[in-house]
Amino acid sequence: MKNIVIIAAIVFHSIGVSAQYCRHYGGSNWDELFSITVDPNNGRYVSAGLTYSHDLDVVPVLYPWNSGSDAWILVLDSTGTILNSKCFGADQTEGFYKVIPTANGGYACIGVCEEDGFDVSGTHGATDMWLVQLDSNLQILWQHAYGGTMLESGYDLLQLDDGGFVLAGQSFLANGDITADYGLEDFWIVRTDSLGNIRWQYSFGGPGTDKPYFIKKWGNRFVAGGYIPIQGAGISGYHAGHEAWLLVVDENGNPLWNRCYGGSSGEYLLDGLVLQDGNLLLVGSSSSNDGDLNSNAGSTDGWLMIIDSTGAVVQSKSIGGPWGEYFSAITPLDNGNYALTGLIGSQLPGSNPVHGSFDTWLAVVNPNLDLVATMCIGGSEDDVGMAVASTPGSVIIAGISESNDGDLPGNYGDKDGVVSAISNGLINSVASVGNSIGFEQAGNRLSWTFGSAGNGQAVTELVDLQGRVAARKAWSVFPSGNRIEWLLPDGLASGIYLARISLQGETRTDRAWVRGY
Repeated sequence: MKNIVIIAAIVFHSIGVSAQYCRHYGGSNWDELFSITVDPNNGRYVSAGLTYSHDLDVVPVLYPWNSGSDAWILVLDSTGTILNSKCFGADQTEGFYKVIPTANGGYACIGVCEEDGFDVSGTHGATDMWLVQLDSNLQILWQHAYGGTMLESGYDLLQLDDGGFVLAGQSFLANGDITADYGLEDFWIVRTDSLGNIRWQYSFGGPGTDKPYFIKKWGNRFVAGGYIPIQGAGISGYHAGHEAWLLVVDENGNPLWNRCYGGSSGEYLLDGLVLQDGNLLLVGSSSSNDGDLNSNAGSTDGWLMIIDSTGAVVQSKSIGGPWGEYFSAITPLDNGNYALTGLIGSQLPGSNPVHGSFDTWLAVVNPNLDLVATMCIGGSEDDVGMAVASTPGSVIIAGISESNDGDLPGNYGDKDGVVSAISNGLINSVASVGNSIGFEQAGNRLSWTFGSAGNGQAVTELVDLQGRVAARKAWSVFPSGNRIEWLLPDGLASGIYLARISLQGETRTDRAWVRGY
């Protein structure tokens, strides 16, 4: 029997509770979403990525030709309906990797641009880190390209109290805006004023390709995290292979310390949260069973680690199975737990089965980093969650999908961007067994057992992840006692459902994996 969940609210949209849905966005070519945020001014979902498409949900930049990708922004309401879709760029390669709300009521985006033209100006050569300030209607207020003559790109950003920004990305050669070079590509931290002008910048790394995925303000410091593949001069704590790496600088860009984390195999850091006690919670992937790791289920696992202000490891935990998992993003929930997304290929206890080779992974852990809920979202092809946000009623995931079935029907072609809104009632792990439903399936027969007997008229329903009632039966006279049986309707798809019974003015709901017939 699945984890029992009791919710008083109906699954469909109401005040404070978002409808469940998993929806494709894009065009007939290749589309990806890497970031999602909730606008604090209106509750809208704003997602960013890149697109090679010029049709359907994608409104391309108007230029004669495009040999690369466009940066892409989607604005959605809480039901997943597109309110605005807009592309930015020139005639080469542009993309956004992160979007955040800004103090002026608009949005700031960071990513990559290749050369001057249309929306892009001030480039240096090859690719540059690209910062774009938008108003609330997605009109460009200003933009800046940062870099040198080689390959630069930006992956994360913060807005500070003075209206300026701190950016994290990769630098290459020491020219243009860059003053240091340690190898192929280095961690690059840039602080700007409120109009994007550089106040200071700092690069550091080893002789290989070093990549920062996130940056956080950590007290009066900034910390960037990602990976470093090769030991270099001044790199602290290196074990072997690809190492998770943190670089910490003060508010003026002066280096404070750096440290590698991992073991004899490969580790990556992909996101982090500053906790109320001042510690730092980091998430990513692990392959080791030594060093800073004490377990590995096979291949790669989702990895969580807490460090203190000195960088010392407080707690480290790997979660996964034999076929490969990782965490790409984390967000806090109102109940003190944390929701994570990423990729999952293994069957874990308490979860519905993986649909294809790899699914989008939604996991919930408590403050002790114990896994308290886990869910696979996907179809027969590969699907991955790239970013996660939360509202009072839902967890929102943005990612990439190649599937056209299962939880993710409606693929437009090639890869699509996907946004999924999952009701807290479906993932909340706090069980209340007093009025619970015991759900079991044997062949094409469902059996539901109440914690207490019920009599009178009732309605039984299965509700899918799109918020649709997939199967329904009305009982004019509910069977006496506390158990009912219901034959599944023909053509019901396998997947995650809410098994819901409304009886005598009360709604009782259990999360269920149903095998269709």
